[in-house]
Amino acid sequence: MVNETERSEPVETPRILCTVRTARTAVLVALAVALLVALALPAAACPVCYGEAEGEMIQGTQWSVAFLGLLVYGLLGGVGALVLVQRRRLQRLTRPQAEPFRDPLPATGGAPPAAAASHSDSDRPSKTEPRS
Repeated sequence: MVNETERSEPVETPRILCTVRTARTAVLVALAVALLVALALPAAACPVCYGEAEGEMIQGTQWSVAFLGLLVYGLLGGVGALVLVQRRRLQRLTRPQAEPFRDPLPATGGAPPAAAASHSDSDRPSKTEPRS
């Protein structure tokens, strides 16, 4: 006879328990949310909203909103500029290097290098030698 505690097979938990636990958790969360909504007090507006529409506090609030809005655009622009600069720098570093500039007319009196080499003094026939 095999003892129930000596089984080598793992015991599976019934799937029905998982769904019961999930349903119980969902009901508890719904009750907690309903309780919070029922006990919530109405929100009171800030003192600026109850005051007059023109005043120092209203102007200060408007300036702070404008400043924070411009700050966000400034930061986004700065990050965008940084990305573009780093991208251009990376492209410049990964591009193959060009050959150094060579002067097509070296100091040969203005003649191209091939023409200067073919008309050197040692290659010219002298006037006394007959041409062949």
